[in-house]
Amino acid sequence: LELIAATAKHDIDAVGGALAGASAGSVKVLPPTLTFQWFILGEGMFSPYLGAGINFTYFYDYSLSEDLAGVGVTDIDFDSSMGFAGNIGLDVYLGNVIINGDIKYIQIDTDATLMTADGPLDTIEVDVNPWVFGVGVGYRF
Repeated sequence: LELIAATAKHDIDAVGGALAGASAGSVKVLPPTLTFQWFILGEGMFSPYLGAGINFTYFYDYSLSEDLAGVGVTDIDFDSSMGFAGNIGLDVYLGNVIINGDIKYIQIDTDATLMTADGPLDTIEVDVNPWVFGVGVGYRF
């Protein structure tokens, strides 16, 4: 069982439509992810594993870009996201030291509502779906 708890800031760019290529600002995310891991060979010097689980992502602290402010957008509201998470990794045991490497796929989909002074302008479906690469070192007491 693994719980990943981190936060990150992401820059947002418009990909299509009239604003294609424009900066849409930045937003911070809190995406705790819980995976259940199956160690294929059990515990040995090399312990590869597969994992599957769930992710909940909360979007916060949005910063509006000048590009969007220039066309009358005052804010973007992001819905929270719930989705699948999967990973594959390897633990290497060197005595009491553990070296870990893994790759995670996290499904993050949200609806982003563009707000103006007059109310909602449009709602856009946003697929984030990142691949996360990790390396870690641990010590077993």
